[in-house]
Formats: sequence, structure tokens, C-alpha cells
Amino acid sequence: MPPGSLATSYSNYDGKRHFFQERAQTDGPIFKLWFYNKLTICVVGQDLSMKLTREYADNLFTPVVDYAKMFPGGLLRRMEGEQHRAFRPAVSATVSGVPVGESEARLRALFQRVAESLLALPQPAEMNDAAIVMRKAALELTMMMIIGVQPGSELEQRLRPMFVDFSREMKLARITPELRRMYEEIAAIVRPHAEAIKQDDTVEPSMLLQALNGDTYDEQMLGNLIFSVESVAEDMQRLWSWMLEEFADQPTLMDAICTSGDLQERRRIVRAAISETMRMHQSEYIMRKVTKGFTFEGFAFPRGALVRLCLWEGHNDDTKFACPHQFDATRFEQAKYDGSHFSPFGVDHHKCVAAGWALAVCGLLAEELTNRLTMTRIHRAEPLARANQSFPGGESVIEFGPRAKPSRH
Repeated sequence: MPPGSLATSYSNYDGKRHFFQERAQTDGPIFKLWFYNKLTICVVGQDLSMKLTREYADNLFTPVVDYAKMFPGGLLRRMEGEQHRAFRPAVSATVSGVPVGESEARLRALFQRVAESLLALPQPAEMNDAAIVMRKAALELTMMMIIGVQPGSELEQRLRPMFVDFSREMKLARITPELRRMYEEIAAIVRPHAEAIKQDDTVEPSMLLQALNGDTYDEQMLGNLIFSVESVAEDMQRLWSWMLEEFADQPTLMDAICTSGDLQERRRIVRAAISETMRMHQSEYIMRKVTKGFTFEGFAFPRGALVRLCLWEGHNDDTKFACPHQFDATRFEQAKYDGSHFSPFGVDHHKCVAAGWALAVCGLLAEELTNRLTMTRIHRAEPLARANQSFPGGESVIEFGPRAKPSRH
């Protein structure tokens, strides 16, 4: 068994950002503790995490709720083996069939409204209020791009509160009667909507429409798309809030994005800034469960144990990134990092199928915000730990102002 003490538990962690780094310094990069009320083996760093999941992919599975009890097949991220190999290409094609470039005008219009909403907040604004703006926009984005619901439509007004309630119930991390009811109510609305857009040659692209046109639409795909509306919105809102938090301390970076007249140069700077934000704040960890015991790096991983792949710690390792706790977007302009250093979208066959799509969307947001806003840091609060993830402190304060002469993209 790996070193470490089972007396070390969740209560010792209590949201401490550097907890796992400190344990690795004491016990080495593979250690055990008592977490989630189970024996948990922690593997710190991308290189070891990649090696483990590559060598023992068939001995691990993703311990998330089995939504196959709600719709056929369940979620892609829980699938393994042949089921995963069969369904993943269909999901990948559904995402890649909706390139961000084809929807750039309506995405920019959405992000322009985000800028206007941030300006409309009482200034200077608390992050709590800015996060509400980002959350609303993220859900609008996912409803539009995933299931083809147009902003401001009657259908959007009907579904939005339903997805908000659905999100709240999903956080219980179990299938409740209420969750079943909510899912069926949403699905009962989306099914006829799917039939309608299939017959309409004028509708805007969406992943739902792509699935219909690609003959991959069925109850399994419908379930995955409905759950993605909420899960992607939450991930986007968190990343967008961190972008606000970091960009507010980087006026030179914002000016560089805004004033760059070369499209490729501007997008190179934007991608570096987003990558640095993800390095510092996203990809906290990945959980797996051992289905068949094995030995890795000389340590036993017994059946039933949880495995926590600690990615944030790898992204903040000073042997791989100089001054890792300092925001420096230029590191991604000056070097290319492979998966052993930088893996914001996962390390194994469950890597996010929408990684490129998400980066492109966030890039447009960054362009619109820097083009239309100035951000002045007033106060930076300590990050908020919630469900083993971190969020910008709600009491952080940023003053948003209109940029004098917006450039043209």
C-alpha cells in the first residue's frame, strides 16, 4: 500500500488549496488517506496520472451517478470498454459538427450583452454579482449551442428556470424522484423541439440539430445533451469568473488583446491567457474507482479503492512551471506544453470531446470583454472552496468601465 495515514481525512482537507501538494512533499507523489468515507489513493501530477490511466484503463471506472437508470446508456463520462468506444465517436461528431466560426456572430452578440450587463452592475462590482451575470450567460450559451434554443424565445424562457432547478437537484449526486420528474419534463419539451428544428431549414446550428442530421439522435444522445446543458454551463461560468478575476489584474494583457490588429496574433494572446487561467484554476482533480486490484509504481491499488488524480497540483508544480502561483500568460506564448505538463481537459480516454470548441468560445468572450471593458482591481478576496473546486472569492471587487474606443474584430 502507498504511504500515508488513514487518519488523514476530509476534515483535514477542509478546502485547503495546497493540501495535496503538502501531503505529496511528505509522503511522495502516491499516497493514501481516508477521503469520501473510503480508502483513497492520491496520484499527484500529470505524468504519473497519464501513466496510471494508460496502463490500467481496464481496471478503473469513473464513479459518477449511473444515469442509465434514467435514460438508455447513461452519460458518456461513465462508460467504459466497448460501450464507450462505440458512443464517443457519435458525441465527438455531434460537437465537431457545430464549429464556433459558423456561430461567431451570435456568440459575439451574446458576449456583448455580457459586457453590457457587467457595466450595468453598481460600480465597483462584487464578484458575487458578476458571477450571476456569467452564470446567466453560460446557460444561455449552452441552451443555444447544445439544444438549439434561441435567446429570448418563448422556449428559452420556459426551459431556463427548469434547468436552474435541474442543476440544483443534480448537486445531490443521486437519482431522486424529483430529478427523474425534472428530467422527464425537460425531455418532453425538447423532443418535439427536435422534431420541429429537423423540418426547419432556417434554424441556426446546434449539437441537437447535428445529431438529427447525422442520424445519431436517440434517447441516449438526448439524455447526454440535456445533462450537458447544465454541466457545461457550470464549467463555463466558473472559468469565465476566473477570467474576470485574473484579467482585472492584467491591464497590459487586456490592452494587448484589444489593440492587436492581427487576428492570428490576437488569438494567440487570447489562447495563452485562457490557458494560463485554466492552469491556475481549472482541472482540480479526476476521480476513478478500482474495479480490479493492481500494483502501480510498487504500490498496491486494491479493488474498491478510490483514486484521486491530482491535476491542479501538477499544474502548480514549480519543477514544471516557473513561479506557478503567479499569473503569466506569456509562458504559453513562449512554450508548448504536452499532456505531461498541461492537461486541463483530462488525461485518459475520457478527455473532454468539446475541448477545442470550449477554447474557441472562451476566446470570443475574452475578445469581446477586453474590446468593450476596462477592469480595475479594487479588492481581491480569498478563493472560495466548494465541492473540492475553487471559485473566485465572492467579495472580490472589480470596477468595470467602458473602453473608450472599441476596436473592430
